[in-house]
Amino acid sequence: MVTMEVMETKKKKMKKIIIMKIRIITKMMKKVMSKEKEKVKVKVMKRKQQTPIKKNQRNHPPAHKRKKVVLVVLFLKSP
Repeated sequence: MVTMEVMETKKKKMKKIIIMKIRIITKMMKKVMSKEKEKVKVKVMKRKQQTPIKKNQRNHPPAHKRKKVVLVVLFLKSP
């Protein structure tokens, strides 16, 4: 397993929850790959999405009410 491993268990022991776009995740993958010098697989374990925005705020909602996609990602070393 790579050090940048993200796990979520029932006891709420979470090492990290990555809240970011998939582009940034690929960047982090490249960093891990350059450090480990091995291929890295990424599993998206959970994808949570907030409730949709009200119609009157759809044009420009405040930042805290925008939809955020929460990705919980596992980095696995390929054998």
